[in-house]
Amino acid sequence: MNTNTLSEHRCADKCTDFKATGEQCNHCLVSNSEIPNSSDFEVGDAVVYLSAKKPDTIHYIRTVSTKFEYVVLDNADVVNFDSIRHATVAEFTNNRRLPQGVTFADVDLGDDTHIENHISPLCPSDFNNNNLTIKSDTQNNLAIQNDALNCMESCYIKKKQQVELLQTEVARLNAIVERLKTEKLATQVELDAHRDDLNPSNSTPLNFEEYENRCGYHNLLSRVQGIHEALRILHNNPEDFDFYSVERKYYYHSEKTENLISLQALQNAVCHYFIDVFGGIQAIQYIVDEAPEGATHFNREYLNLNPKNKHMSVWVDGIWKPEHYGFLTFKDITTLSVNLSDLKDVLDHIKYNEVSETAYSISYSYLTKSTEEQIQFFNKQKKIAEDEEDQQEVISFDHQADGAYLLWLRLTKNCRNPSDNERFQVLVGAKA
Repeated sequence: MNTNTLSEHRCADKCTDFKATGEQCNHCLVSNSEIPNSSDFEVGDAVVYLSAKKPDTIHYIRTVSTKFEYVVLDNADVVNFDSIRHATVAEFTNNRRLPQGVTFADVDLGDDTHIENHISPLCPSDFNNNNLTIKSDTQNNLAIQNDALNCMESCYIKKKQQVELLQTEVARLNAIVERLKTEKLATQVELDAHRDDLNPSNSTPLNFEEYENRCGYHNLLSRVQGIHEALRILHNNPEDFDFYSVERKYYYHSEKTENLISLQALQNAVCHYFIDVFGGIQAIQYIVDEAPEGATHFNREYLNLNPKNKHMSVWVDGIWKPEHYGFLTFKDITTLSVNLSDLKDVLDHIKYNEVSETAYSISYSYLTKSTEEQIQFFNKQKKIAEDEEDQQEVISFDHQADGAYLLWLRLTKNCRNPSDNERFQVLVGAKA
């Protein structure tokens, strides 16, 4: 080896065994501490894979991204910083990854004494010419590879930005959900705070029967799958039927089969549900009385919902203001609010029950006897009209008899005797 070049060697003034006399040292040319760490990766560095499952060949870095901590190798492989390391001098000399602990001195370079200091004068010029040709070809190849690698890097960065945008949007939607939950909780707290005013604590306590009925409505609503299904069953009653089958989804006039639900009991369950939700009948009366003109639903505020064009307005400061929701559908808004007509039905049902109970307490037998006498009187008048062949009078008395029966049917809906009902049906000709 030419001694003139030894002073310029990388081991000069670093390795204690390095000798300027031209003798080869017995250690690696550069110590392990001189190998750059992973944070010093640069274009052109020789590296090897850390994993033993990867090929042991040496590769060269073509692109470095310090922001995302990855490099692109000459084989177009994109790897993270923690998957590679710089090649040692021994590995660079041997052109492959060596096991840990193998140094330059462990690599057999063979005997080079026959060529040491015997370099042809033509070598420098030939070497320079060949080097220029190789360098030109390498630059062309690198330019082609860099174009492809730059395209890959651009795609990678673009996809990463899209992922970050999606993560930001998910975080925004989660924040909206949490805000709505907080608003719902605040509304519930506010409603609880007003319940004492709407339903005073010194009101008359429930007796045992009323308490049992109120606790039982939960089971009945659960049987029909909730308050919304219960309201649908009551609204769709075609001819004022008295019973309903959940399994067959069919209405009945009488309890002919088992497992039928009394629609009267279902209406009572709906009333108890709304009374518990709003904190008393007085609160429901207040909401109905204070509803502005055009209001159809109530939630935390009065709403005007138009099912045809899916339009919604909110009553704010004495005027209707259009409201738009970004991710809630019109159906969701309708489900979360209460129809004011349902609250009015609750009030009417409570008042009707009070009248019915008062009438029954006076005398059920008296009401039934009076109705029977009226029907018999109308039937006699109908018979006289038939004998006189006055068809118009026949129809008139027939309708009056039917009206007397229907009035009795309405007033005794919660307390009628089935045998009385069958007897009246025979009198008015509804049953043979």
